[in-house]
Amino acid sequence: MEGLTRRDFLKSLGNSAALLLLASTGGCEAILQAIRDRPVRRCISSLAANDPIIETYKAAISAMQALPAGDLRNWTKQAEIHLNHCPHSNWFFLPWHRAYLFYFEKICQKLTGNQDFALPYWNWTGDKHVPAVFWGGAGNPLFDANRSATQSSVISDAVVGQTVVDDILNEPNFLLFASGMSTTQRGASTYGRLEATPHNSVHGFVGGDMGTFMSPLDPVFWTHHNMIERCWVDWNIVRHHANTNDTTWSNFTFTGDFCDADGNPVNINVLTTLLMPLLSYQYDNVVLGSCGVNFKAQAMADTAELRKFLQDGAAVKFEFHRQVELARAVEVQANTASQHSLQVESNLLQPIITPHAPDRLFLTIDQVNLPKENDFFARVFINKPDANATTPITDPHYAGSFAFFGGDHAEHTQAGTYPSYLVDITSTLRKLIPAGQLTTMTKMDVQIVLVPAIETAPVPQRKFSFKQLRLGFVH
Repeated sequence: MEGLTRRDFLKSLGNSAALLLLASTGGCEAILQAIRDRPVRRCISSLAANDPIIETYKAAISAMQALPAGDLRNWTKQAEIHLNHCPHSNWFFLPWHRAYLFYFEKICQKLTGNQDFALPYWNWTGDKHVPAVFWGGAGNPLFDANRSATQSSVISDAVVGQTVVDDILNEPNFLLFASGMSTTQRGASTYGRLEATPHNSVHGFVGGDMGTFMSPLDPVFWTHHNMIERCWVDWNIVRHHANTNDTTWSNFTFTGDFCDADGNPVNINVLTTLLMPLLSYQYDNVVLGSCGVNFKAQAMADTAELRKFLQDGAAVKFEFHRQVELARAVEVQANTASQHSLQVESNLLQPIITPHAPDRLFLTIDQVNLPKENDFFARVFINKPDANATTPITDPHYAGSFAFFGGDHAEHTQAGTYPSYLVDITSTLRKLIPAGQLTTMTKMDVQIVLVPAIETAPVPQRKFSFKQLRLGFVH
């Protein structure tokens, strides 16, 4: 490999076999140095409007928009990849979008000639406005006139706030963090916490193209999903939570979904994507809010152990040892809290309310008919009969939030499958019971309230429905 240039090396990373070969052999010093010097994905809010990263991003978008319609790198063709192939509400969501970003980044580098370019990310935990560089009118390639959000719109702390995101990043179970099991690419399963709350909510908050499966038409999309990617890197590499070792997941291949920097269709499997943050790109150390502890560059001597951890994963399971039905055929409407009650047996509740006990209690919103509109999200409260859209998330009865995405193209989900949501109500119960707000063998009420995606907007006249509401007990 003597004489290998950095450009040659970066080009080779577009080939999944080469990626795994380099990971397993360690390569020569030139390869190792190229890995150390891999492009840095930076927080877009920390960049000046004329930063080379911003200028390159603009130039890449303009170049893609100018390509012939038949070129797979064409701007609209890139968005159609998402429309036609993206998995949501299942465990392929994270690796598929990682590969999507990877190949898009390579296309940007090739079309601009800037091999040092790395996609910036929008850290919505620290900056709750759509960043300023995305505005300015039709002369700005980063501008999309179809957005519902304005420059002054603020996204709620309930879905992207520091406490919410930290809690998600501290969730140790891959299936709860990253979405539930599926044997097919677009089979509906259970939304993981990262996808159900910040991911879906930001799509609905920005609105317009971002509220549809053609969301990559809005340049905000790529920076939003880069933040989702950074959250996975933080969760997996920095906080050392293990992905699943289920081969149904790791051996799955995305066939012909993406194209490389030259516009050629490519195949890539999940296992290959797991090493991309070590070999192809890295993240800066900017911390807005507390999403993302400082990313420390990994010493090459440590990567063999880390690589093994990433590739091996761990046995992960999520099973209810008992479930209790609260309601069937539920419809939740704007300005009217959906309230459901049941008696909870003390022997079931006691392991849940004991501080530091491993037992957890989940509310399951099962088989949801996704609404076509996603300009709202849902908040869940326990024993709060007067809960409404203005009830703050600091209220001790508040349990969590979830949002919607993809209802405009529900036909792209595997026929006959509907996604579900999980809300962990364990910590809420542990707060309410010592405070006397809930006693054993008394009625537990669950309230679901609709809230606008843009905080200052009125509650939209929306509704959604689902098949069943259940409580699930987990050891």
